[in-house]
Amino acid sequence: MPLAFSPIVVANVSDFEHAVAQIPDSALLDASGLVLRVHGKLWLELKSDFDCAVDAAQTGVADRTGNGLVRALLDQAAACAKRAPGMPIYLLQDGHSSAIASPSHGARHGPRHLVGGPEVTLFHSVSNELAAQIRQDDLRACIETARSRCVIRASSSYHFVLPSGAHASQFLRLAEAFVDIETVDRIAFWVAQDILDRLSTLENDHATLVVDHPSMLILASRVQLLVPVRLDILTFPTYPSDLEARTAAFDVLRRISGPQKVVFVLIGVASTGRLARFIERWSHDDGEAAVSTAILYAVQEIADARSFCRLNIPDFRHFSDAESCQLCQSDSHPVTIQGSNYMVGYAPAMPVALPANMFNEQKPFLERWGGVPNALRVHYQDPNEGMARHHAFYVDVGTLLSVEVFQEELIAKLRTLEPAPDAIAIPEHPTARRLGTLTGQALGLPVVTLTNEMLRGDGAVDEALGRAVCLLVMDDVFITGGRMDAMNRFLREHRDARVPTLEKVHFFTVLAIPASPTKYRQRVAGLTRHHARPADLTHLYKFPLPDWHTPESCPWCREQKVLGQLARSAGELDGAIAERLAVLGDTFNGLSDAAFSLADHATTLPALGANSALLAAGASPLQVLFACASGVQQLRCAEQHPLGADQFPAPSYLAARVFNDHYTERLIWLGLLRALRANELEPALKASLRRYVLNEHADQRPQLLAEFVVAALTGKFDSIEVSQASLRVFESVGITWQSLVENGLVDQSP
Repeated sequence: MPLAFSPIVVANVSDFEHAVAQIPDSALLDASGLVLRVHGKLWLELKSDFDCAVDAAQTGVADRTGNGLVRALLDQAAACAKRAPGMPIYLLQDGHSSAIASPSHGARHGPRHLVGGPEVTLFHSVSNELAAQIRQDDLRACIETARSRCVIRASSSYHFVLPSGAHASQFLRLAEAFVDIETVDRIAFWVAQDILDRLSTLENDHATLVVDHPSMLILASRVQLLVPVRLDILTFPTYPSDLEARTAAFDVLRRISGPQKVVFVLIGVASTGRLARFIERWSHDDGEAAVSTAILYAVQEIADARSFCRLNIPDFRHFSDAESCQLCQSDSHPVTIQGSNYMVGYAPAMPVALPANMFNEQKPFLERWGGVPNALRVHYQDPNEGMARHHAFYVDVGTLLSVEVFQEELIAKLRTLEPAPDAIAIPEHPTARRLGTLTGQALGLPVVTLTNEMLRGDGAVDEALGRAVCLLVMDDVFITGGRMDAMNRFLREHRDARVPTLEKVHFFTVLAIPASPTKYRQRVAGLTRHHARPADLTHLYKFPLPDWHTPESCPWCREQKVLGQLARSAGELDGAIAERLAVLGDTFNGLSDAAFSLADHATTLPALGANSALLAAGASPLQVLFACASGVQQLRCAEQHPLGADQFPAPSYLAARVFNDHYTERLIWLGLLRALRANELEPALKASLRRYVLNEHADQRPQLLAEFVVAALTGKFDSIEVSQASLRVFESVGITWQSLVENGLVDQSP
């Protein structure tokens, strides 16, 4: 039978009987006991008086406090017993009033007795079993009051795919229970008390609380108020539902774990407990990480995992995966709960194709100039930036400027500008200076370097710039157009002082590789419109590339990170992994010949055959990679049927047929895998690629094996299958299974 909770918080010692009177008769009939919530200030006063009374009884010294509160509570206990005869009554410190106090009152004390049998002592702690029952019923009540919002029920034709991958008839959105701060503090009280109980056994006064999703941060911040020791709070970036998200979660844990550090991980809702067990096992294997994991709400019985409250959801049906789901077998349609925001995908995910015309725009440049050594690079730090900027995909215009035929093509393009310019302006970086020298000599024009000082309006006035009527403003590459915008602003803001005769501006870059056509058009409009002076923008070549400049977005940075972690876990920094890490570490030169990972020196990549939609036969692996990167980026920005894994309500993924039917050349597979984000592959495509790599007789598998391992390690197949076949795949490239376990990439041995 459940416990009944009074709806009011007792703030004065004379109000306990009144609190009992506020419990509805219907609740009293079914209750096994009553719980009265006590204001934090009153709780501490009662605790202090009862401690003094106990000390006096033990020492035989008269209590000089008078025990006024003790006597008053005895009177209230008797009155409450008369109002609810035979009913045990318990007292519970109120979380909200304790949290908002200044300073806040810690959740140090568990429930206490008010009324009970003859063996019960007033205001003594209840047993651990009874405290767990009070916690269970209190937390469940928080959900019951918001059930209509929290529990999302599907109709008979639909069911949910939970972030854990399990299938269920209903889904619990915990954040919907956080309807007011009082409710949040009720829940936070129990979390705080668990943390304090565990800290007392560890004799530590500093800990970190990690929640499993950003929506839980409000709860964590209230727990922080109720724990009177230093408590740092962090969150996993998103629910660790796939390998990529799980890797990010374990990165958080790895960063904060270590000797003498105590970490608590709170999982909001769980149906399988797999994540909790995964973290506990990782903590055990790591050796140095003192990580304690708890589940706030379990929607079914979960073995080997600690949970605060077991929810009983009527008619709840749950299956661990799609294969065992009886709902799927009865033609119920699975609707995905998005792990990033816990939103329901109201429309089914849409697989999209990669049309052949997505390879047209980049083809002329890649076929003509992509084969020039070092013209194409990946994983490169550009020295032309004020501070070296990382590029996942980089076209080195400086290298092309050394090619005579390229110079001729560039100068021929510039001679077509009308009207002809009478001066050239360039930004301040090495490649721009080379470009200015080359074009200035070929066209017989003065070249002005717009230094950072000059762009601020400082420095001497340049005579050539002051006489210019038509100005050619040049740069090597247009990515976002930021440098062009700075130079354009200079010309507009300082016209009278710097360019008084200027009537026309030609903006020109050798290459334009914008990621977004919309943002490109906006930048063009900003440069060429909304001003009385006419201007235009042209390029020698233009095609889209991903605008990836961070370690999180660069595929090779991600590869470097995970291989480095595996190497450290294995304790060996030699062999194939060490060689690959050395290659990845050379961002000064970037990668040209080693953009793809190979199992050993004897392995070669597949060739591109004739009549491919991408490029001519014999194109290098790097040319194919850039063609794929550009094609996928165009698909992300397509006006119809774009690739959008994060779009709501209907995400779109690259269709399995793109690999299985449209572009079956294995080199194109590798290029697409590198160019795609981990969440952009259709689930059927991920499953197909997993089957391919585990099939030891698959065509051309040895040539693709190392790259497929990288794809698996960086989350592009969602999860790593736990099997002997999978173990052999990783060991064949020098990666031990134990290192996968230690880094949270798998949770068990095959």
